[in-house]
Amino acid sequence: MGLTLLAACDPPPAEVDPQTLRCATFRDEDTLPSSTQTFSVAVDPARGRAVATGLGLPWLSVVDLGSATRVDALRHASTSTRTPHVVLDGAGTAWVASASQPALVRVDVDARTVDEVAGLEPLQWAAGLDVGVVVSSGGAVVRLDTTGAIVATAAGGPARAGAVHPLGVVVVDGDQARLLDAASLATVGGCALAFAPTSVAALDDGSLVYADLTHLGRQVCTPDAVAETWAVGREVHTLVAGGDHVLALDRVGADDPTRGVAIRVGTTGAPSVAFATAKNTASGGYDADGVLWAAAEGSSEVVGFDGDGGVRAEVSTGTSLADLVVGPGGEVYGTGRLSALVGRRDGDVLLRAEPLVWPWAPRLDGDRLVLLDHLLGHLVALDAATLTETARVDLGLGVNELLTFDSLAQAADRGTWLVAESQSDVVLEVDLDAGGVLRSWALGGPAVTDPDQGAQLELHYRGDGTAFLARTYDGRLTRLDLDGAELEHAWLDEADAALLLERRLTRALVPDGDTVWVGPHRIDPDGLERLETWDAIEAVSAPWPGAPGEWAAVSADGLALLHVDADGAERARYAWTAEPEPGTVMVPDPDGAAFWVNRSYEGLACRVPLTAIDAGRTRPPDP
Repeated sequence: MGLTLLAACDPPPAEVDPQTLRCATFRDEDTLPSSTQTFSVAVDPARGRAVATGLGLPWLSVVDLGSATRVDALRHASTSTRTPHVVLDGAGTAWVASASQPALVRVDVDARTVDEVAGLEPLQWAAGLDVGVVVSSGGAVVRLDTTGAIVATAAGGPARAGAVHPLGVVVVDGDQARLLDAASLATVGGCALAFAPTSVAALDDGSLVYADLTHLGRQVCTPDAVAETWAVGREVHTLVAGGDHVLALDRVGADDPTRGVAIRVGTTGAPSVAFATAKNTASGGYDADGVLWAAAEGSSEVVGFDGDGGVRAEVSTGTSLADLVVGPGGEVYGTGRLSALVGRRDGDVLLRAEPLVWPWAPRLDGDRLVLLDHLLGHLVALDAATLTETARVDLGLGVNELLTFDSLAQAADRGTWLVAESQSDVVLEVDLDAGGVLRSWALGGPAVTDPDQGAQLELHYRGDGTAFLARTYDGRLTRLDLDGAELEHAWLDEADAALLLERRLTRALVPDGDTVWVGPHRIDPDGLERLETWDAIEAVSAPWPGAPGEWAAVSADGLALLHVDADGAERARYAWTAEPEPGTVMVPDPDGAAFWVNRSYEGLACRVPLTAIDAGRTRPPDP
């Protein structure tokens, strides 16, 4: 696509002309709305299509399986929802169940209508029936007809998981399973399980297969049945019924953490790994030809796999754009961890590449782009013009699966690069040209205990042999003397650390003369003391061009771009998004007259003039 202009809907005369806002797309998949972090996939074999939800903006993607193309996108909620699982009933109606409100939405894919089902509490699962859907809401398992009306309620309380069964429906709560008639939800059987599962499925012979994250079980559901169990998997979230077998989708594979695995459980014998899937695959279903269409959350795709794991098709549902770098000629570089994207936009020309698994922390160094492959633990250089790889250094610390991300700083006076690696909690000095790690400094912990907690281990190098680090996971502040190897820690208090952690940041650290901004906190990097906090902002983004002491910032709710004075008081506010998008980055344009700002869920980088921010606008532009 060429240059894309964002336009406002009937802006009042006082607002800025929307044509002054120029946006460049980093997408090339289609012209439908971008839906990132493909989370859940349901397959309709009879109609030859799949539907998919994402963790980004709440679009339901419709994929035509014959052509392997995304043909529609239907908005199923006004704001993003938590863990939006989609199932299909026998009529092809899609039901999106969420662990937030709206808890359940009915989507007629053909008619393109979306209706919220009222009166339900947040849901953990749903099972599509020939007619309607079964869910566990509040204290009961209920069946809803095709209109969304509750027509049956099961005895026995709520259920942690459920699935279609040859006898009707199976639901589990704790280590107990109940078999229910599909129409009346009357109990027709039950059994004790070997452990308390988080997912369940049924084989055609009626046997149950069930799983928690790291165990699988199989048994006939009768009172005297003997269960078979296995310690298998790392993050098994979903079981896909395939008739004479069930596929357990392990989101993170053991041999290759950049891809998940499908584990086959048959009617007899032990489970076995069938094939590697895609990046963070934890949902899917079979089409009429036995092709598994599965979600690739980590690359925002729906991927089709043959029975032996061969890739039939990769259908992109959106582009994530997490960070930006602007070159001296105004060319814009963008990276998207959740699209494996490194892109270069120069006017109307878009160059895209996928040389890294999790591209992170891009830095422009002359004619090369230097960045981290966070998951693999590599420092990589790309030719800035062609995005082809020119150098790569394995940091020697193995795979880093933490969502407390590493960071990168150039030590120009030393001719090296400094990497703060979060999993091993070390700083490394790397000679990228010679291709090796020169030295390392252990930071001493404590170790990060929640691998899924989104945070950063941020690094700032002052150029005098001293590095400053801030870990937004727990508010740890560190000063490191690279030459003397002296190390000093301090911690933000509980409230200040919590404020830092709740901000959804891509870049948490911005230098300010002799001090450093870490999100909304200004820190003395020598005394390791918090000097002040600007509660009204999410983070200081960049100095305001031509106004010493003033700043560009993102509002605390993530919805607006701000111009703030030296005391943190708001001078101007520019409505930016209708709902927060994680990690809004503001990068000055070389001409000093604008900022480039990302819309991370939508794959957009927009040039926002300083005059536009100062003039303000009350409604966000809609691409």
